[in-house]
Amino acid sequence: MKYVLNTQTNTLHIEGYCHYLYFNYKKFDSEDEARAYGRLNIKNCKTCFKNRDKELNNASKSK
Repeated sequence: MKYVLNTQTNTLHIEGYCHYLYFNYKKFDSEDEARAYGRLNIKNCKTCFKNRDKELNNASKSK
């Protein structure tokens, strides 16, 4: 997964999980890298993280 930080809103997105990402962004290879860059001011995109959790739950149920 690629993580994308919107530097204008300080919102952390996951690439491909929502359509709210427009301009002023910086890409990261991990969530930890993005959080280290943004420090404590980052909030998660509700749509992205909800979709990620749903996908992870579906993957664990199908095993």
